[in-house]
Amino acid sequence: MMFTVKKSVAALSAIGIGLTAFGADTVTLQKAILDKPKESSADANSIEDAFKKGKFSGYIRLHHITSGDPVAKNGSAIGGKLKYETASIGGFSAGAAFYAAHDTGLTKAEDGPAQGLLGDNLEGYDTLGEAYINYKISKTNIRVGRQEFKTPMTENAVTIIPNLFEGAVVSVGEIPNLALGISHITRMQYGTRSATDKLLIGDVAYGLTAGAGEGLATATGLYGATTTNGKNRFMQIGEAALGSSADGTNGLTVLNATYTGVKGLKLSFWDYYAWDIMNTIYIDGEYKTKLGGVGVKLDAQYLNQKDVGDYARTTAIRGRISHYNESTDKFVSQNLWAQIIDANGNIDASMYGARAAFTYSGLTLMGAFNKNKDGHIINPFGGDPAYTSMIFGRNGYRADTDSYKIGCKYEFGTIGIKGLVFNMSHAEFNTKAVYYTSATGSTTVERDEETKINDFMLTYNPPSIKALSVRFFYEQRDNDTRKYDQDHTRLIVNYNF
Repeated sequence: MMFTVKKSVAALSAIGIGLTAFGADTVTLQKAILDKPKESSADANSIEDAFKKGKFSGYIRLHHITSGDPVAKNGSAIGGKLKYETASIGGFSAGAAFYAAHDTGLTKAEDGPAQGLLGDNLEGYDTLGEAYINYKISKTNIRVGRQEFKTPMTENAVTIIPNLFEGAVVSVGEIPNLALGISHITRMQYGTRSATDKLLIGDVAYGLTAGAGEGLATATGLYGATTTNGKNRFMQIGEAALGSSADGTNGLTVLNATYTGVKGLKLSFWDYYAWDIMNTIYIDGEYKTKLGGVGVKLDAQYLNQKDVGDYARTTAIRGRISHYNESTDKFVSQNLWAQIIDANGNIDASMYGARAAFTYSGLTLMGAFNKNKDGHIINPFGGDPAYTSMIFGRNGYRADTDSYKIGCKYEFGTIGIKGLVFNMSHAEFNTKAVYYTSATGSTTVERDEETKINDFMLTYNPPSIKALSVRFFYEQRDNDTRKYDQDHTRLIVNYNF
């Protein structure tokens, strides 16, 4: 097994080094960066034939970062995915995928390494991220084992290794215009970007709202940098969400339905029941039409979350938050404890939003808002459906937050430069924050926090090399939670095969 892993990683690295010569909004980035799995070939007649007709697929991905962040100033990593899936025999097939992420040798760790490119303690790692049996009959598919699980509350983007899950996923398409699903997830493994979700986007204090749970523990890593532990193994869903005290829960059950029976309309419903922890209901609607020569897309969403067990109450306080001191170029503890889930230590929150986009002759203009009520949206499994989210901004899930976003996209193919796309967006998050000055939450400090973020991204997909994508983005973040500004520049090169 170790020989196979090393051989796979070596192959990934060799291809990736060759790619280094090549030199939106969040939803666009998600769709662009995440690989599209390939299906195996026609049915086989025997087990031997199933392996002969099987297919390899995967991707090579390079991330290179320079940053004005006082902590995470630089980083460079290469990795990817190498997957093999057998052909189907009697409806059954099997698949396995190795994932890898390793430093390119260009990271200057002593200057402050970026957190979201590698594994625990900022080290490279390899993992058997997928290993499943699949059964398909008619329009029903059943997959059991380790796998990617791409849903609104579990899919993450801008990552070398995604969050990975273990369980059973059933999708049913027998009824015209209605897709149904039921899944049960028992374990998960955090991907490379999860440290970014917790430490940067979540500002540590709000990590549970930003896509990473308490199972991703903070620690002091190389050169005194704050890092995370928890990426290098699969852990129980309860532990991933709220730490080792909750590792005895019965996992995560997901029900979903999507209706497309009306032209231009798509309605989706998702129910995520994390046993003994919380129940999350997410609903969204999408409508597409044309008015004259203008394409119109209207979206609406609603998310509601309720406590269904005692684990939330036992982990209500999240730990101290530090503020940046510009004169010393360091973060200094202010003895403010992080926000609790709500005033009583329970999970009880809702968020709603709307978005409108208009497209004409290659130019798209977009506007969106979200409003959070009552308490924090607990988001420990990596998902990010909020319309106002940015590459490094998910403040919309925080309690009592109003979020606004505007953006534009231009596709240069309309003037003859095929494959070149420019995205630009601006978001503002206004939070009525309540902090606690002790671990018991006996006294409080209230303040208004206003964070502003600007994203700029240039993407090129060469028409002659359809599997290749090159992205360059810059983000400027005025962070009022930790009292510092950040600028982040990143090059991403991706090759699917």
